[in-house]
Order: sequence, then C-alpha cells, then structure tokens
Amino acid sequence: MTPTQSSSDVDKFVAADIANCVLGHVAINALMKSLDDMPYLPAGRELKLLMAKLLIHLKAEPPQITRTLYIDPVPHPKFWHALTAITVVGDIVRRIRATPDEARCIIICDALRQHWDILWQWVHCGVQRAWHLTRYPLPKRESDFLFRAVHYMMDILSSLDERYGLGDLLFVQGINTILDLWSFQTHHPELDQEFSGSPDRLVAQWILRTPGSKWSQLVSNCDVSGEELARLILARSTKLFAKKSNLIKNHVYLGHNVNFMGVVTECNIAWNYFTATGRDGPHPIGVFTRLLLRASEHASNTPLPTYICMVLAQSLDRMAGIDLLRQSIEAGLLLALLRSAPRSAGLQIPPLSLVVQILSK
Repeated sequence: MTPTQSSSDVDKFVAADIANCVLGHVAINALMKSLDDMPYLPAGRELKLLMAKLLIHLKAEPPQITRTLYIDPVPHPKFWHALTAITVVGDIVRRIRATPDEARCIIICDALRQHWDILWQWVHCGVQRAWHLTRYPLPKRESDFLFRAVHYMMDILSSLDERYGLGDLLFVQGINTILDLWSFQTHHPELDQEFSGSPDRLVAQWILRTPGSKWSQLVSNCDVSGEELARLILARSTKLFAKKSNLIKNHVYLGHNVNFMGVVTECNIAWNYFTATGRDGPHPIGVFTRLLLRASEHASNTPLPTYICMVLAQSLDRMAGIDLLRQSIEAGLLLALLRSAPRSAGLQIPPLSLVVQILSK
C-alpha cells in the first residue's frame, strides 16, 4: 500500500483482480475443455488455428508494472486471460513432447518464436505481479495459479531448447525475468513449501551456458550484498530440507536446489562469500553435511544424496584448515557417509568415494 492509498482502495483493487481471474478462466474454459476431450491433438492447419485462438488472448497491451511500481490504478482486465492462455499453450507443448511429434513441435515452436515478444511480456508481468503480493495480496488459489503459470512456461520453453533452440531466446532475452523470479523466491523461501515450481534449475543452466562468473548479476538482481545473498541461499536450502515430507515427495525440486548450489559455488568470488558466512553463522560445509545427513536418512532411494555428495566433495576439496573439517565431522559427516553408502552392490553413488578420498588426504 502506498501512502496515498487507503485499505479500502487496496481491497477494491484485489477484489477486481480476483474477479478478472475468474473471467479469464471462463473465457478460455471452453477451449481448455475441448482440449481435455481430445485423445489426440490436431495437426497441420487445425493446430495452427488452435494456437492462434490462444495467442489472441495475448494481444492486449500488458500492464505497466515493475518490481517496485504498479503504475496502472486498476488491475489489468486481460492479465488473467493471458496467463490462462499461457498455461494452455504449456499443456499443448507437454502433450506434443510426450509423443513426440516432429511436425507438431515445429508448428508450435514457429508460433512461439513469431509471438515471442508479447508472450514473454506477459510472463514477465506475471513475475512482477508476484513482487506486489504484499501490497495487493491474492487468495491462495489465485497466487498458486500465478506461480504455476510462470514456472510452467519457463520449464516448457527450456524443454524445447535442445532440438528447437528456444533456449537461445529464454536464456538471452528472457534471463532477467528468470532472475527476477529466482530472486523473489530466494527472498521468500516459504513459497518453496507450495512447490508450484522452482527457477533453480534454469538459473543453473544459465550459469553453465555461457563462460564467466554470473555471481555479480545474481547479487545485483537480489539487491543485497554478496555475503547476504550467500546467507539467503544457505537459509533457503536449510528450510527446504526441514520437512520430512519434502524429502520424500519433492526430491526433484530439492535436487535442483542442491545442483544450483554446486554450480554457483564453483565461482571463486561466490565461494569466498559463502565461506565468509561461517564467521558468525553456519559454514556451508556444515550446512551441506547436515543436508546430506537428512537426505540420506529419508531419501536414500532418490538422487538427492548424490547431488549433495557432489557439492560437499567440491566444498571439502576447496577448504583449508582442520577447524572446518572438525565442523563437518561434528555436523554428522561420518554418519551421513555411512547412511549414503549404496545399499547393495548394484547401486553406486560415485561422488561418495570422492568425498572419502578427500577426507583421507
């Protein structure tokens, strides 16, 4: 709420936004139902027509919105129409990718390239709307839909990268929007409990895609110091692993988070900030050890212990001083290694032996 806004003004804004959300679903509901009833998606000209019917909902001028300013005095009447259409496009791509069908994929990708600018403007607006949830809060159903829509489209576009090259658009023209979403979730780790999606995998892909350190860009986007960002990342990971249910049901998202930590700490500048947090807080080696201990206790049949062993091995290899090794052992390193050991001769966790080798030096 701005100083010039009353609580009544905010309530009216939110009520109108929720009403628009309902209208957006209704406007596209018939098309969504017809898709659900189709055992097979149309091809050729019919598929092009279907995409045109969806993309027409993106033709309206997007709202004027940034992370700090919601310039329009009333909620945009077509905001939820556009986001609903985007989720349906995502469903179409998912179904085609499951086949897979080369001809249909080419039609879809051509349409996405042709309408990329307006498509991504709406995804960007969805992410910016998230930054205003404190000022203009939404009920859980609407906020969940908001996050699902933007995560879904990012993941779908990423899935089309390898063969169809849409990642070139996603990771070049769209990277600031991805970083905005990652920054928002880094500042609000409580959203991870909803597991509507996570940008960790995409940010890790972006870091690995092009040479050079990306740490300064992450720091700038989060608008904090390097040391504070390291704290936020470690705190978010610790919170992610806090619930047993997360380890069992959502190990894929946890794996993306740990993989991201492994990628980002490869940068020497970032690693220095992570280690600096150990002066007056938990050292990352101790944090990674506890994550391994917890994951190996509850998620031994998932790739999680492997991910964490990789990060821990990398961290141990770069550390100096017996005090840090003592921290890791006190945090439960030896027990974590025993729990993470393969349960049978047919199973292997390759990074596990690397951790043991480093400890044996």
